[in-house]
Amino acid sequence: MNIQVLPNWCKKVGVVLFLVFSFIGGVDGFRDGFFNGYNAAICKCEQKDIVDKGEYYQFPDGRTQIKSAIIRGKVSDGVLNFVFALSGLALLLILLSKEKIEDEYIKTLRLEAFQLVTIGGLLFCFLLTLFDVDAETYVMYIIYLYVIFYLLLFNVKLRISKND
Repeated sequence: MNIQVLPNWCKKVGVVLFLVFSFIGGVDGFRDGFFNGYNAAICKCEQKDIVDKGEYYQFPDGRTQIKSAIIRGKVSDGVLNFVFALSGLALLLILLSKEKIEDEYIKTLRLEAFQLVTIGGLLFCFLLTLFDVDAETYVMYIIYLYVIFYLLLFNVKLRISKND
């Protein structure tokens, strides 16, 4: 079965689109996490002690930090969700693109990578439900991790096989 239906140049387009859409969708969250971690270290409190007040964060020592809004606030949450979905489609574009040289060995590497990632993903989901973690887990994040780990594993296997 051959699921690589797109030409090789689509892989490069997918990488660029993924980086652009991931940056647009994640820059505010990264900044909030960075500044909250820094402020939590200064006030010697834990991240869970920081209270989200909507427009700003309240720290246990009384200080506040305005939420960074490079993108958020200028566009709706629906637009940000759409941008995240576009970054997921960019990952799918990478996944469905052919290699420069597509042969039986590449197909075998793809199959092995799919198998390992599927087993790892199922174990992750099983352990998550087994230990009843209170972490918020969104379906899109699991899908992103699944595709990213597949791409990483496939490329590592490909590089190792080229060196042998």
